[in-house]
Amino acid sequence: DVLPAEVVYLSHTASTGSYVDTNSNGIPDRWNIASLGAQAVATLTISVRAANVTAPSTAINTATLTAWTGENFYTGNDSATVSTSITPSPLLSVTRFASAAQANPGQVIRYNIYVSNIGYSTATTVLAVDALSPFTAFRLNTFGAGQHLSFTQGSPSSTLVMGAPQYSSNGGATFTYVPVSGGGGAPAGFDGNVTHVRIPFTGSMPGGGSNFTLTYDSVVE
Repeated sequence: DVLPAEVVYLSHTASTGSYVDTNSNGIPDRWNIASLGAQAVATLTISVRAANVTAPSTAINTATLTAWTGENFYTGNDSATVSTSITPSPLLSVTRFASAAQANPGQVIRYNIYVSNIGYSTATTVLAVDALSPFTAFRLNTFGAGQHLSFTQGSPSSTLVMGAPQYSSNGGATFTYVPVSGGGGAPAGFDGNVTHVRIPFTGSMPGGGSNFTLTYDSVVE
């Protein structure tokens, strides 16, 4: 049983005999059974996982047998094939943009975080986490009262819905912090204690380039 290229070998269990690597590539391919009596049954169980693929594919696994003594007079059932369809996983890409390549203390920088599903399959239960620079303070109410961040849906359309942002003041260990104006000694309207922002999303994000953008401001301290 030579495994198809679309899968990755993990392990195997043989009820008898040995499943060996004849190609010296770390992947077993031949099951040797010393003997098999009349009406006897031997079982080989192989565990694999799907390989990383970028397009739908089919893993076709064919096992063949040979009786070395030449005593197998009927060969019509000496091979068997099974096919398994493999659907690629979503592939999320993230890019971060800043409104300034250089900034001075007191200058506000706008960050745009662009997330795109460039894979084939739909992504669900998306969770975005952003680590803020320790040299900036997070701006509050940028997009209205209590609206510290902006969520812009891209195209092709998706059903993603942004949940309530969550904030950390301890390097992302917990996300229970509530930002306050002047927090951490920051100027009014900013919070210097915020180290991470986490945004959960519900809904789905189709493959093929579906995207969204998160936007927030920080001030250089």
